[in-house]
Amino acid sequence: MPTVQNAVATKVKVSLGASLFIGVATAVTFSIGGAMLAGLAPGSVVGGTCYKQTGYPTLYQDANMTTVATGSCTTVLPTTEKPYMLQAITDGQSLIGEPAAPYFDFVAASSDTKSFGEINYGYFYASSTFETSEALVIRSLPRDGQNGALANVLTIKTDVGVLNICFPKVGQIEGRFFVGKSGTLYTDAALTKRATMEMCGVSLARAATPTSITAGSRLMNSDYISLGRSSYYNGGLGTFSDYSFSTNSYNNIIPGSKAPLSLTQSLGLPHPAPIYPYITPADILTLTTDTGTLNLCLPSRSFSFIFDGGYLFAGKDGTLYEDALLTKKSTTEACATILARAATPTTVTAGSRLLDTGYITLSRGGYDYSSHGSFYGNSFSTGYDSGTMIPGSKAPLRLMHRVGYNYSNPTYPYTTAEDVLTLTTDIGTLNVCLPSITYANESDGGYLSAGKDGSTYNDALLQSLAKKCELQPIIKEITVE
Repeated sequence: MPTVQNAVATKVKVSLGASLFIGVATAVTFSIGGAMLAGLAPGSVVGGTCYKQTGYPTLYQDANMTTVATGSCTTVLPTTEKPYMLQAITDGQSLIGEPAAPYFDFVAASSDTKSFGEINYGYFYASSTFETSEALVIRSLPRDGQNGALANVLTIKTDVGVLNICFPKVGQIEGRFFVGKSGTLYTDAALTKRATMEMCGVSLARAATPTSITAGSRLMNSDYISLGRSSYYNGGLGTFSDYSFSTNSYNNIIPGSKAPLSLTQSLGLPHPAPIYPYITPADILTLTTDTGTLNLCLPSRSFSFIFDGGYLFAGKDGTLYEDALLTKKSTTEACATILARAATPTTVTAGSRLLDTGYITLSRGGYDYSSHGSFYGNSFSTGYDSGTMIPGSKAPLRLMHRVGYNYSNPTYPYTTAEDVLTLTTDIGTLNVCLPSITYANESDGGYLSAGKDGSTYNDALLQSLAKKCELQPIIKEITVE
């Protein structure tokens, strides 16, 4: 197909009845029927047919509106949603359970008394099978004391296949939604008024969807986390109790489900008892799954009481979202962008430092605080167990520090001078710059995380800079997919 490298266009009118080849060096907008549409990226190859749902600006690569168009379009055709027609539902599940989810009743569009079944308290109960196909409607019914419901993903197994349904966050949770073939919900029978911002397939294309988790590690040990993809059993794929990971097989995931991996987080019974509100530190979770190694960026969160908690949902790039439809990131950056800054050695064979103050232990997750080595003063010892780190982990090198015993018997509060650690690692020599640190007493301490340029950060997500390293590290470039 032809391309034009240097043409500049700001507005191009496209006729539905004709093909028009356009090449641009800057962004282009299409005007069709008065609606302004997203256009082409620089250097795009011209050609192809795109589709547009009436009343919405997004262009899709397919008439079923499952994939957003990223290239240019020579022709834009109108497309419409079709109702989901079925005779029976044989199984169903909800990603989020009670008390954050309402009672779901699956009925025929022709009559609310013609029920296919219901999801209630995490269980699916089948009802009638009809002789002819009916258009599907979902009724969401409130429970006592509820005044709203979270966005959710429902998965049903029917006589015509498996359907993943994107349920919106609603304030008044008693409602009636018409189901399209795409799993998108609408508030009208004509399927023109979407209940969600995006088509369901577009939202769920971002989801991490493992069906098993065989191992897990984390940098911090501040809370309990349950991992699952069904409200039938929130921890169905595994749980973290502090550092310890336990795998589970109570997942009850319907084959074909595209519901994202969910994380339910709670404090449990930490020791010592925290003062509320209690803020957990940011963390990196590394999971070995049937779809590959998954690194998740967990933000710092605030808890108001001991059993306070909430949901986060995983994208396949490791970014965690605050909603089940993966529209609101829980971090300001994508997880891959965060981890691209991280120093990720798997072994440290030698180390030196300028000062001889306190203890520093090096690790990248798991029980073993010193799996990558430790400093006692300026004496370095290699780690004795690096097996706690999961292969494929992109968690940054963690430095746990405390002043420890000091021959000078300092007066507290005690402030150390800035320091530099020089580490010989499997990915090259890394110079790590430590900030000046003030300790309240002999047992005081904390954590730092290392970037691949040697800079240190106060958090695992490398957001809060502790000390910029001006030294040039001798380290191989790390590529994060």
